[in-house]
Amino acid sequence: MRLWLSILLAGAACVLTSPADAGVTVLLKTRTYAVSGETGADLIGAMGRTGPMQGFMTRSVAQTTYAVDWNLVTQTAGRACRIVQAEPTLRLTYTYPEAGDLTPALAKRWKVFLAGTRRHERGHGRIAIDMVADAAGKVAGMSLSDDPFCRRLRAAAHRRIDAIKAEYELKQQAYDRKEHGPGGHVEKLVEALIAEP
Repeated sequence: MRLWLSILLAGAACVLTSPADAGVTVLLKTRTYAVSGETGADLIGAMGRTGPMQGFMTRSVAQTTYAVDWNLVTQTAGRACRIVQAEPTLRLTYTYPEAGDLTPALAKRWKVFLAGTRRHERGHGRIAIDMVADAAGKVAGMSLSDDPFCRRLRAAAHRRIDAIKAEYELKQQAYDRKEHGPGGHVEKLVEALIAEP
């Protein structure tokens, strides 16, 4: 069972960024990859062979990835520079397996498995959205008194964004530890999928 688990969602890739309220734009994309099999174990094996790469050596069943573009709107007054608005755009991508031609019993278990997998990935997405919202709020209003071209202020803002991102990466990791741990959500999904009637 542990082998299937490590093959399965060996740590869905993390997300770190974006808010759907305070001036944040979230661009959502969903990708799929094909798997096939006659049993739940077959499907788990197919995901382990063809799922999205997680690092250099491991594949995961599903994955959440992101990229954030920041538009920092600045205003100068004399030699002073201030960030009056932080406008992040989060490009959030979910990748899921897709299976066809399943027996009715396996299709029913697959549907439950996929719904649970989507729920797990959306959890990563929520953490990313919270991170971006947090960063946007903490960057807007930053200022420097002697930075007429705003270069130092922009660099300082990106350092702050990176620090906040690192904090939320720890939250992503804690979320995965809970979800993937013994008796966790992911283990239960795998067990239900490979259970034969």
